[in-house]
Amino acid sequence: MSSIAAFRHMEVTPPHDHFQNLLAAREVAAQQLRTQLAQRTATEKAYDDYVLAQLRRGKKFKIAFRKANAKFPAKALTPKRADLTAIQERYHFILRMESIEERREALFRAQKKNR
Repeated sequence: MSSIAAFRHMEVTPPHDHFQNLLAAREVAAQQLRTQLAQRTATEKAYDDYVLAQLRRGKKFKIAFRKANAKFPAKALTPKRADLTAIQERYHFILRMESIEERREALFRAQKKNR
């Protein structure tokens, strides 16, 4: 069978179903994140909030990380270089999730306003 014929026989997920799948996957990830964050102590949350605030101000991750370690020496992280990448990805993931949530709430507010 040619690639064109194979393509014609493929089942295509309707856009609405695909969107619903994406929303469901995002919600699972968000719930896992909320669960992990809920287990953090007050000092750990303050540390995270400080790093995130620095990132929101446009600081590079390494600078935000160093500032948080200086401000919270008792909770200072000293990861290996390989682990630093995973930590950076975690904070950027949190920022992306917050951004998605803010946009979603703005959409819901706009929809309510237009009703």
